[in-house]
Amino acid sequence: MNLELQKSIGVVDINFINGSLKKNFQQGSSKVLFPKSYSELEQLVLINTSGGVTSGDKYKTIINLKNSKIFSTTQAAEKIYSGNGVSATLDYYITLDNSTLFWIPNETILFNKCNLKRNIQLNLEINSNLFFCETVVYGRSAMNETIETGYYSDQWKIFNGKKLLHFETSGFDNNISKIKNKKFTLNNECAVNTIMLFGSEMLKFEGILEEILHNSEHVTAAISQWNEKILIRSISNNNYYLKKFVDKIILIILNKKIPQMWGAA
Repeated sequence: MNLELQKSIGVVDINFINGSLKKNFQQGSSKVLFPKSYSELEQLVLINTSGGVTSGDKYKTIINLKNSKIFSTTQAAEKIYSGNGVSATLDYYITLDNSTLFWIPNETILFNKCNLKRNIQLNLEINSNLFFCETVVYGRSAMNETIETGYYSDQWKIFNGKKLLHFETSGFDNNISKIKNKKFTLNNECAVNTIMLFGSEMLKFEGILEEILHNSEHVTAAISQWNEKILIRSISNNNYYLKKFVDKIILIILNKKIPQMWGAA
């Protein structure tokens, strides 16, 4: 007997102009909160009310900023559960015009037999700055969870108009052991973070950030700068240590003024 399983669908379409919310469209399982703040940063929290993502789910997030400064995070980690059939899709389309965005969601947690295709596309127009921070956890080590099989495709594209500033893709198909145990991929670790900084206001932090990387415990990290961007990659066998490391970087970039919604996450 063929059963048609219920799937989650969510859409968010947000528009800020001159620091004021001009458009706020929410549909399905996708919701947004705008915490009150006395900071110069407007804040938004993306929420998935379905509690996780599995095969066939479809989510789209659109954020347009003009003359605005935004801190964006998520209410909780995005959990990618096991599933069969068509991959779940998470699509993000973000445009900055003379704006600054701190993109700092909580971690994406992959469970065994996960099935996900994610696409993040950002366009940085004139005088824009971006702090991009993404963490992926390959099974929760504290819960003795491991990933053996599944499908995961993650693609990021960052543009300045029609000029491609950064492109990368990662993931696995079926047997994760092909990348899990290799020294130049996961090296038997399970928590991976990538931070990218673009724009004149972000590039000035390179020297300060290098000092953190040389004084970190439980985390292996490296930093590089080229083509007007800073790239920091870090990895650990426990997301607890990795998040503490990432917090140090965020504290520097935000001048020790991390929004409470991130600290409470």
